[in-house]
Amino acid sequence: GHLDQYFFSPDTSDMRSTLLCANSAMIHLIGLAVECMGLKAYDLEFRDLILHWKVVKREMEAPD
Repeated sequence: GHLDQYFFSPDTSDMRSTLLCANSAMIHLIGLAVECMGLKAYDLEFRDLILHWKVVKREMEAPD
């Protein structure tokens, strides 16, 4: 009747919202870097990133 083992597993219940927040923050920071640091050479890549993020975000926000 004694407990001799513990099992732990990752809790992924909030993984989707965590990834959405982290990605949004990172994309915003990249945009600020491109704008504020005068990195105009990266404008097209940043626009591609935004377009890709819109697709991924839509998929992540879709109900299961």
